[in-house]
Amino acid sequence: MKARDNPLCTDRQLAFRYRPLDCTWDDLMRRLHNLRYRCLVVGPEGSGKTTLLEDLAPRLHALGFATTFVRIDDGLPRVSAGPSAIVLLDGAEQLDRTSWNALCEQTRQSAGLVATSHTAGRLPTLIECRTSVPLLRRIVADLAPQHAALLEPLLADVYARRNGNIRLALGDLYDVLAGL
Repeated sequence: MKARDNPLCTDRQLAFRYRPLDCTWDDLMRRLHNLRYRCLVVGPEGSGKTTLLEDLAPRLHALGFATTFVRIDDGLPRVSAGPSAIVLLDGAEQLDRTSWNALCEQTRQSAGLVATSHTAGRLPTLIECRTSVPLLRRIVADLAPQHAALLEPLLADVYARRNGNIRLALGDLYDVLAGL
């Protein structure tokens, strides 16, 4: 199968948006408000944290907030956000205590700070992103319905081999379809 025809290609995966498992978006937004827009999205790699963070932005805009998206790749960037802006930070687990404290100080006057992290504790938890074989099955069925039956027998093994990382599991399943 050619890459452009593979239903599990990166572009299709990126177009797949976060769907809360145990609550609704309204529930999440209510909880976010109750946490005063300062909280963590917690979960292991490949569990949807970044996608959830990206999907929060338009919902926050609809409430009248501006958003500033910050990805921690190489050290702490200088963050400036006004009083109506909520900072959406991807990768809080990469910051040591000093950098985290500096970031909190930089965002103290902003409307909020929502950060992703692999572990809980630095702020209250908004949601814990979890993965499962049924979730992988649902994503495969949505992205590649014509191949879901073919991939079904592989899902549990791929999920286990990738330690629950949905992104990596989808990459392995992409490779299976590429071989067709």
